Amino acid sequence: MTNQMSEKPNIEEVISEINEAFSGTTIPADDNIVFTDWLNVDPEYDDIWRRFKGKLWVDVSAEDMVQRRNLHPFTPDGFRYFLPAHMLLVLQHPEEADTLNDSLIWSLIPEAGEGLFKRDRFFAIVSRLTATQKKAVKSFLGFLCKWRANEYGTDGAPCRALRTYWDQPGIT
Repeated sequence: MTNQMSEKPNIEEVISEINEAFSGTTIPADDNIVFTDWLNVDPEYDDIWRRFKGKLWVDVSAEDMVQRRNLHPFTPDGFRYFLPAHMLLVLQHPEEADTLNDSLIWSLIPEAGEGLFKRDRFFAIVSRLTATQKKAVKSFLGFLCKWRANEYGTDGAPCRALRTYWDQPGIT
């Protein structure tokens, strides 16, 4: 993909970049997908754990992702592992992604959110990404910022994510 955002990237190029960047990612252990302290306490954690445990990120269905629009239950390893599936859903089926779209993008902003997605959590997730994976996330956000600005506004969440972290020197 070109570094010049003045040229429209082909959505298929962004999709291919995501697939290639995350293709060799190791699946987390079943007890490292969601925060296990909340299993059998919070039904949302239980549901996400049942839907995602033992699955490759390429095999997670849109229904599994859309049923649980909140990404907070994922551990940093679980979030990193299933991140490409969520990004692809947002790119390929934005109408299905609905509020998952917002949850995903806001989780990619270091200063956004309260509770579990504070700055420390953001960096715990990002520290697990390779340089190639970070570049794929940056391309994903860049595509949304530039070519879906009507959905987010020119200073919307994807652009804010780029400005506050992903476009900083030395990140990718």
